[in-house]
Amino acid sequence: MLRLQDWRKVLKEVTGEDISTPAMMEYFKLLMSWLEEQNKGRQIGWE
Repeated sequence: MLRLQDWRKVLKEVTGEDISTPAMMEYFKLLMSWLEEQNKGRQIGWE
């Protein structure tokens, strides 16, 4: 059976380190900017 776990706990088990949300956002900032540009004008989500 699938068990849901907190993503922070799973990342710590995999990497051996605590990873903060701000650090992850900083790491992926360029990707987020690119994705936002690519999706400009598109509807996000379902109707």
